[in-house]
Amino acid sequence: MKNADESLIKYLAGTTDFRMCDLYEITLFDGAVFRYADYDRDIKLSDGRLFSHDGPGFERDKISLTADEVIDSLNVELTIDETDKMNGVNIMQIARNGGFDDAQLSLYRCFLDERGNALYVLELFTGEIETPEGGGLKLSLDVNSLANKLNNNFPTRCYYPTCPFSLYDGMCGVNLANYKKTGTVSSATKKIINSNLSFADGYYEQGGLEFLTGALAGTAHSIRYSNNNSFELLIEAESAPSAGDTFVVYPGCDKTPDTCRDKFNNFSHNRATPFIPIKETSVL
Repeated sequence: MKNADESLIKYLAGTTDFRMCDLYEITLFDGAVFRYADYDRDIKLSDGRLFSHDGPGFERDKISLTADEVIDSLNVELTIDETDKMNGVNIMQIARNGGFDDAQLSLYRCFLDERGNALYVLELFTGEIETPEGGGLKLSLDVNSLANKLNNNFPTRCYYPTCPFSLYDGMCGVNLANYKKTGTVSSATKKIINSNLSFADGYYEQGGLEFLTGALAGTAHSIRYSNNNSFELLIEAESAPSAGDTFVVYPGCDKTPDTCRDKFNNFSHNRATPFIPIKETSVL
């Protein structure tokens, strides 16, 4: 059941002729927000949010809501061409390179007057995007309700040899902004990136590198090995970046107490329990 404010209820009760459209709001993991209207003109809401009609085409399933103990879900299919971009990068390329991982999608129903001005907005669904599939001109997004976050083991805190928290999240407490650096490619192959940065051997291992400019702009890569001023990617990129391309890079963590203390000065947040024996099975 969706709650509507009193003014919307009165409006719907008092008219039989009205217009409506779907609004889509996509929030990527880095906080970038993109808004689209499934309508023939832009839609601007009273709070200042602008939903553009100039973007990919949207087609969705009916929303599945149930009182049973299942995760409500929504499938959204985007029709994309070479002009449909986010921050200058083609949407299909972003999806192929994991740009929709941990992203959120919100679906709104907008009620309009005869001139196409937004009157009321009702939030229909918000969820996390999972495993987008696409090819050609079609990109299919599976969106699971935020209730999926409750699908965790109980108790949530168990004993592990290494810290169970994800680096840079709220439980870890390390501020990503204090550790990421911007660099420039000096030379590169698809797997080895030489840069203008200088750092201790191994400092960026298990970390990440995101390109800001060039053919790989908008793509993110895991770092397998780092040495002096070069990075070896875990999986080679689709193409070799060019000299002068810029990127941001941030270190990783092996989640041991020593690394947490010495590398990030964050030992008070570490929850590793390396001295608790692991589970064993004895067969008699």
